Amino acid sequence: MKQIAKGAEARLYRDGDALVKERVRKGYRVSELDLELRKARTRHEARLLEKLKAAGLKVPKLLKCSEEKNKIEMEFIDGKKLSENFILPACTQIGAAVAALHAIDIIHGDLTTSNMILKGKELYLIDFGLSYHSNKIEDKAVDLHLLKQALQSKHHTVWEKAFKLFLKGYRKYKDQALVLARLERVEQRGRYKH
Repeated sequence: MKQIAKGAEARLYRDGDALVKERVRKGYRVSELDLELRKARTRHEARLLEKLKAAGLKVPKLLKCSEEKNKIEMEFIDGKKLSENFILPACTQIGAAVAALHAIDIIHGDLTTSNMILKGKELYLIDFGLSYHSNKIEDKAVDLHLLKQALQSKHHTVWEKAFKLFLKGYRKYKDQALVLARLERVEQRGRYKH
């Protein structure tokens, strides 16, 4: 098993065709609380992956979950992160994928091109560690706001075209007009904070 990434919450290992995500202990938390949080988050992410796969979304397939070891084993998606290999036409696929997420009331919580992988011509969403269930239009608008900010930051020369293509795909979501109207309000609140 070879470590391929380390984040604030987890270490990622490649094990053949599998990716192992191990939630790491946080020294600043009381150990019993830390263990319970890691178990709950591991269980939550595993259940979400199963739900999304069953709904037909392009996400890694869950292979195994061990709450005791705080590990999730999932399919390794052998492709390129969109953050490293940005292709504008993929933005329509991002829109369709987020529309499918929002249609089943899942908020990704970390929509950046670092959490999207292109395998051939297929786009996969990854890293559901911050994801949660919500049918609130506000939460869906905030999800889009975070994506828009990520595009502005990481792909600043083409972000406007990218977001327009995203919207083309997102129009598949039945409540998209409500979410986009709320997105305007979310952005206005942000402007007046300073």
